[in-house]
Amino acid sequence: GGGGGGGGRIAIAAGLVASQLTVRASGGASSGSFTCGGAAGTVYILNGTSSNLIFDNSGGTSASSTLTPFPPDLNGVLLSQLNISGKAYVDLRQSKLNNDVRASVLDLDQNSKITGDSVVIDTSNATIRGQILATAAAWLHNAQSGPGRVTAFSGSSITCTSGMLKMSLTGSTVALHGSISATNAEVKGLRNFSHTGTLIVSGSYLSIMVETAMI
Repeated sequence: GGGGGGGGRIAIAAGLVASQLTVRASGGASSGSFTCGGAAGTVYILNGTSSNLIFDNSGGTSASSTLTPFPPDLNGVLLSQLNISGKAYVDLRQSKLNNDVRASVLDLDQNSKITGDSVVIDTSNATIRGQILATAAAWLHNAQSGPGRVTAFSGSSITCTSGMLKMSLTGSTVALHGSISATNAEVKGLRNFSHTGTLIVSGSYLSIMVETAMI
């Protein structure tokens, strides 16, 4: 027996991909006395001009340290949609040139996470139920994707353990109902900002410059 293998990579490109098509690249299950399943793989679907990247580990038993690297060839590429679900743990590393994530729509479910040293996410419309964890820096912006709505639900967390957390989602409506924690934090350019969760800034700098705020 042993731990499960990783889910691998699948890519589909077509002028039209049927909505009934279901494709998964989940990590393998563990066997014997081992309780660690494999990391999620990736599924990339190019449907005409619409691009969708999926990390879905089907709720497997992988340890929280079993990570799937974000594909370096999609670093800095604006995706139509990015879905992370089913206990998928996505790793971004500045040294590996895969830490610049761009997606018009981002969906991070409650059992999944995005982690790394310097985490950079460009998104217009995001639904965050899981964890975003950075060690050196975290930056959420919309320079390419444009304004939209970003919601971090109760139970979610956005954390930068030893650096700056920046949110420069220009013109967007942002609602944070989960946990926000950073050494220093800067929120600016938002059209509407509401926060009902916890906000912990352990350093000396916290700046919030938005059009309207409810805190």
